[in-house]
Amino acid sequence: MFYNRTRISSETLNWLSREIESHGIATSFCEDGTSCLPARTEVILTFGGDGTVLKAVPLAVMNDLPIMSFRVGSVGFLAAFELSMLHTALDLLLLGKLESVTRHVMEIEIGDSIRYALNDCVVERSSPSRTVSFSVNVCGQSSYPVVGDGIVFATNTGSTAYSMAAGGALVDPDAGCFQVTPICPHNPFVGSVVLAASRRVLMEVRQDKGYPIEVY
Repeated sequence: MFYNRTRISSETLNWLSREIESHGIATSFCEDGTSCLPARTEVILTFGGDGTVLKAVPLAVMNDLPIMSFRVGSVGFLAAFELSMLHTALDLLLLGKLESVTRHVMEIEIGDSIRYALNDCVVERSSPSRTVSFSVNVCGQSSYPVVGDGIVFATNTGSTAYSMAAGGALVDPDAGCFQVTPICPHNPFVGSVVLAASRRVLMEVRQDKGYPIEVY
């Protein structure tokens, strides 16, 4: 189980453990951002907000496991259940009566590292006084240059977040696509692009002065 320690007290953790184990389910706790995963894990439970769900995504993807999310806090658009529905949800899980929903996840390669994102990946300037110059290449076709504050790569699930604030479109969560949205581009004719989920996009930062950037 993944949990947000700023929202889940030790007393609540003990209560969750007792209640879940009363259904015959063995439990193991992981704080936000940890990479522990016991052997023979069959489902990842998350207790917190959307951030807790997002931090559990890499483990879920790498181990082909479903995520069952419970909202604890104010922001929980990705949560499937309220905490008050714990017993009902667990009963449905054990009876095999829960309907699973498949979401597209982006695989991001940065050098030799690989990351996974359910919502988005953002590349932007680290200083408010600098711009970022980069090129975007789709499936080996000719690339186009962009100068601005950065760029957002967003899944359909993440289309309601930073991408929308940067001028991207709202996309049906069931659509097989993702978006590439420049952040405050200098060229007003460079806008958000919606691509098929199977497309491979290469982004190259073209900073000739060595200004640092941030990726998250």
